[in-house]
Amino acid sequence: MKNIEAIDPLLPLINDEEITEILINSETDIFYEKNGKFKKHDLCFTNLQNYRLFLQKFCQKAQIQYDLNQPCVDGYLNPFRIHLIAPPLSKNVQLTLRRHKDVPWTLNLLKQRHWASEEQLIEIRKIIATKQNCLIIGSTGTGKTSCLNALINEIPEFERVIIIEDTHELKVPNQISTRLLTRFDLHGHLKSFNQEELIRQALRMRPNRLVIGEIRGREAKDLMLALSTGHAGSFGSLHAEDAKQALIRLEMLIKMGAPEWETLTIRKLIFLTLNYIICLGVDDEGNKKLKHLFKVAGLETHGVTLSKIF
Repeated sequence: MKNIEAIDPLLPLINDEEITEILINSETDIFYEKNGKFKKHDLCFTNLQNYRLFLQKFCQKAQIQYDLNQPCVDGYLNPFRIHLIAPPLSKNVQLTLRRHKDVPWTLNLLKQRHWASEEQLIEIRKIIATKQNCLIIGSTGTGKTSCLNALINEIPEFERVIIIEDTHELKVPNQISTRLLTRFDLHGHLKSFNQEELIRQALRMRPNRLVIGEIRGREAKDLMLALSTGHAGSFGSLHAEDAKQALIRLEMLIKMGAPEWETLTIRKLIFLTLNYIICLGVDDEGNKKLKHLFKVAGLETHGVTLSKIF
């Protein structure tokens, strides 16, 4: 166990490094994900009072707090990313803990887990080495963060990478690189900084590459504009089931940041800045896999076209 204080029902789950996610829906309902499948935990808290005591100690240790004004909160407590949601948004106080490996993911480590073939990894390494801009896509639980970390590990030692994310999930690859984290104060005491603002700040920090943990809003426009003026070899992740859906979502997100732009203008920007789309998935046994690699091939009247590499 790392920095999380020993709590009897959770201790076996925390100590088992093969468990990737812990879901606590109530004092009696605890679930965990192992090998891509969810199971109910045999143990639970003895009563509601003990569960509340656990939550109090846990939040103190993670330096997070929640109340009626702020009933949902994100945080990080090594080795877990934390999401907490409480009434009135949910029936009970519920926790989601996602484990992040102490040892950074690499393409070689992913290969050992049969994530991809040697030929596929050669293509992925070429993308990084030749500084191609790429988008990593997949649905929930397909390993987008693991893939991002593995790609970051391939970046040469003296290239400055600026990572932008909401919570601390990605590993900074070298000493010249750095990380920027968003800040949201729902109480209104402090100024909030979203990914859109952090991209603007990053561009003043002499980055060779930009890495966005997850593209989910107006920052898509600023990212695409940044890539169109340089910063080759940048990448980020996007929640989408397939490559075509990813392009549609990317169009929509750019439109959020630039509602006055015409659709053709947005598609031209995507075509000029995005080079590859890496598609992730899960097989029937729950194993995370590299499914497809697409190259952005052209721009037609109906939209951006793709060429399937594998």
